[in-house]
Amino acid sequence: MKSSLACGVVVALATLASCNSTGASAPAFRSGTQNVGVAFALAQDDLSDTFNEGEIESVDLSGNWGYFVSPHVEVGASLGYSSEQQTLNGATVVDSDLTTFGVSSRYYFASEGQVRPYVGAGVGILGGSSGDIDIDGNYYGLAAGLAAFLSESVALDARFTKAWSTEDWSDGIGTADIDRDMFAFLVGLSFYF
Repeated sequence: MKSSLACGVVVALATLASCNSTGASAPAFRSGTQNVGVAFALAQDDLSDTFNEGEIESVDLSGNWGYFVSPHVEVGASLGYSSEQQTLNGATVVDSDLTTFGVSSRYYFASEGQVRPYVGAGVGILGGSSGDIDIDGNYYGLAAGLAAFLSESVALDARFTKAWSTEDWSDGIGTADIDRDMFAFLVGLSFYF
């Protein structure tokens, strides 16, 4: 249900952007074009270790910067923050905070037009805490989305992300190796210059 709703939102946004009646133009991507963006998501992640299965529901905020090395290829960096509630074996365990920093690349299928779909990939590090537990790790992920221009320099950015992480959770006595499977639908704004 969640993914079909998200797909419907993407299709609606693409349709709205392609039917823009104001005639607003969008910039052509060129080498040297940059963008700064912010995005928001409600996400659900699956956790697993040797003894437990669980999930994390989170509110995610992220910011990114990108630089076009060609009209279709953008490289950049991202910074994210998640406020999370963890459930293990059906019981709510604890609230936590997580910060991520990564590098990424996107390939845009069109360098001109009101709607520009893209695919991307990224890697990064993460850290945070859950009660008295410190969390450190790394992640890698994939993205598929679109930039729908609302004006000459502002675009609505809607994307699906799928990521995987390997984390060490330490309480000062011992360390647990945790694998996280993350999926999110993010919506935000990107500013191109």
